[in-house]
Parts: sequence; C-alpha cells; structure tokens
Amino acid sequence: MSLISPVELLYFPLFKEVASERISELLSRCHCRFKNFSTNEMVALAGEEVTEVMIIFEGELRAEMVDSAGKIFRIEDLNQGMIVSPAFIFGDQPFLPVNVVANCDSKLLIISKTDFIEMLHNDQAMMLNFIRIISNRTYFLADKIKKVLLQSLVVKVATYLHQQSADQKSLLIKLPHNQNWLAEKFGVARPSIARIFAELKVKGIIDCKGRDVNILNMKLLKSCIQN
Repeated sequence: MSLISPVELLYFPLFKEVASERISELLSRCHCRFKNFSTNEMVALAGEEVTEVMIIFEGELRAEMVDSAGKIFRIEDLNQGMIVSPAFIFGDQPFLPVNVVANCDSKLLIISKTDFIEMLHNDQAMMLNFIRIISNRTYFLADKIKKVLLQSLVVKVATYLHQQSADQKSLLIKLPHNQNWLAEKFGVARPSIARIFAELKVKGIIDCKGRDVNILNMKLLKSCIQN
C-alpha cells in the first residue's frame, strides 16, 4: 500500500513494537483504503454488520446509544489509532452495538477482514497487540456497565428512602425491610446495597444504624433520584 508511510502507524496500539519495515511489508500485501468523514457525520449505525476493520488514522469519533425515547447516551470517545468496535469484528454476531459519529473531520484506514486476518497470521507481535486491544476493551466495557448499574442502584435506593420518608411523614424513618430484602428486590448482591448506604452516609445524605435511617439532607437525596 503506497498511500501511507508506515512510520505514521508506529504509535498506533495495533502496531506497537512492530518495525516500520515490517509494517510496510504487511501493508503491501493487503488492499487498504482511506475514508473521510466530516464533523458530526454518521460513520456507522448500530445494528450494521462489521464487514471491515476500521482504524482511526486522523481525528476522533464517538460511540453513542439512543434509547426508545430518543435520548442519546455517549458511551466514549475514540481517538487516533483506535480500532472501531474491535471485539465485534470476528464474533458470531458481528453487528455494531452503537452508533459511531465523527467528532471532527476524521480519516479512517479501512482493511478487509480477510486481509486483516492474513496480517495477524503473518506477524505474532501484531496478533498479540490485537488480543491485548480486545482484552482492554472488554475490561473497559465491563467497568462501564458496573458503574452504570451502581448509578442505577443509587437511584433505586434513594427513591426507596424518599418514598419511606413520605409514607412515614418524617426524616427519621424505620425501614420496613432489611438490606437482604432490598438486595432481592433490586436484583443485586447484598454488599452492593450496603455499599450504597455507606456512600450516602459518607456524603452526609443519611445517617443509619440497622433499619433506623435519618435523612440529613433531603435536597441531596432528591438530586440522587434526578441523576
């Protein structure tokens, strides 16, 4: 491929510790192309099949999801050198889970799956880099899901406490159920519930001992529900 100098790819995660001469050799064996996108242009839609490997050569993209109400959730920004949805390229269900949009004028390096497999087969360092990329992405997504679930749990617990305060017409309330019951109700492990109560206590929102809860700051409690 003569469209690009291999030196420009040396610092991309996929080509880490691969010599420029070797990169040049690998690229010369495959059919690659560039594709340009303007700011806020849609690069790919959620549900589309991943038929090629897309590497951000210049610019920045963003991955986002849209719920049934049309609300957009920004998952992450994808920077130069990153591969778009690497974990979905070779899966049994190779479909994008998110919309991909250009944050600014961007250029993607496009490589066919067949040629990409050949490149990985011919260079162990590159293959290990790709495995590392997938592993890191899996960790990132798992951590992201964990944070979203915990945030959702904060909302559920705060809503429960607010409702109990309203029912009992007091900021000093007696919970009708223990944390094991709450854990089963919200479908989580008991330590997760305990962690949320501890966080609310540290933030000065509540004070609690057993089932006795004193709501110290109703305004902050309500803000947890709104978030």
